[in-house]
Amino acid sequence: MEKYRAIAEGYMRIGELAKKANVSVNTLRHYDKEGLLSPSAESEGGYRLYTDKDLAMLMQILTMKALGFTLGEIKKRIVVMDTAADVVDALTEHATNIRGEVKRLTESLNAMEALKAEILQMNRVDFKKFAYILANLQMKNKLYWMLKHIDDDVLDNLTGRMDVEAATKAIGVTNRLISEAVKHHKNGTPPGSEKGQEFAKRYWESLLLLVDGDVDMLQKLGDAFDKNATNDNENMKQAHEFIGAALEIYHH
Repeated sequence: MEKYRAIAEGYMRIGELAKKANVSVNTLRHYDKEGLLSPSAESEGGYRLYTDKDLAMLMQILTMKALGFTLGEIKKRIVVMDTAADVVDALTEHATNIRGEVKRLTESLNAMEALKAEILQMNRVDFKKFAYILANLQMKNKLYWMLKHIDDDVLDNLTGRMDVEAATKAIGVTNRLISEAVKHHKNGTPPGSEKGQEFAKRYWESLLLLVDGDVDMLQKLGDAFDKNATNDNENMKQAHEFIGAALEIYHH
C-alpha cells in the first residue's frame, strides 16, 4: 500500500467513499478487516485512501450482498478489476447473480399466485400457513414452499418450539446446507466419499435437532421435501438428488 504525505489527486478518504456508496464508515472498516475491500493507499497521517476502482469494487460487494450472498460467499465471487476483461467478468458474474434472483422472485410470485388460486377455489384461508409462508419468504427460506405440504401437527410443533430468532437461525442453517448440497452436485462430489458422508452427517444431525429427535415428524418433513423437490427449481432438484444419495449411504 502506497503512502502519501497529502491526499493525492484521484484518491478519497473513507468518509467520502462511504458517502458515495451510502454506507457507514464502520461498514467499510469491517470490509477491510474481512479482507473484502482494503484501501489502495494511506496518508502519512494514517487516513485510509480509496480510488474510483475501489468504489467499483465496493459496489460489487453491495450488489451481491443485496442479492443475499454472505460476506464469505462474496469474498469467493468478487472479481478484481485490473483489465477490461476483468470488468467484463465482473459484469457477467453480476448478470448471472441477478438472473438467479429474478428466478427466485419469479418462483415466489408463482407460489403466491398458486396460493391465491387455491384460496379462491376453496373459499377458505389457512391463515396459519399463509402467515408462516410470508414470514419465511421475508427470511429468504429456500424451502418455504414445503410449508404447503406439511401437516398441521408438524407445523404446530415447529412453530410452538421456535421463536423468530430460533426460526431464523434454523432457516439459515438449512439454506447453507441446501446451497452446499447443490455445490457438491455440480462439482461431482461422490455421495459416498469422505466429503459426501461428512455432509450427510451434518445434514442428518441438523434435521434431528430441528425435530427434537421425533422420527415421525422427521419422516413427514422428508415427505414434504420430496414433494418440494419436484418443482421447477433446478437447484432444489440437484440438492434433493445429492442429499438423498448421501443419506442412503450414511444409513447403511
